Amino acid sequence: MDPTLPKMPLNDAETMIHSYLRHGLAPGGHRDDRLDHTDGIGCGAIDGLDTVVTVMTDPDLVDDHKRLVRTLMGASFDRDNYLRVLGAALMLRAREDTYFADRGEILDLLDRLAP
Repeated sequence: MDPTLPKMPLNDAETMIHSYLRHGLAPGGHRDDRLDHTDGIGCGAIDGLDTVVTVMTDPDLVDDHKRLVRTLMGASFDRDNYLRVLGAALMLRAREDTYFADRGEILDLLDRLAP
């Protein structure tokens, strides 16, 4: 990863953590020290985010994803919001080589801001 680039996932994580705390919610995460993790930290929510983004933006699966989200959200489903989220996921996917690097630092940030 280019050290001159901003660490976007950390910026996003910090924004999310502050938002959770402002609303009285307790964000969490974990490291799995029991297993050998060469590519991650053992927290599926952090380690697996790139897989989630890849699947939800896969052209062969996007209709199924939209149908699932619509089913789960019912009357709260908003097509414009859905498309905004999908567009943001596409942006993340385009930057996945740098965006998803050094994910363990997110837990360090979480430990500092919301122990």
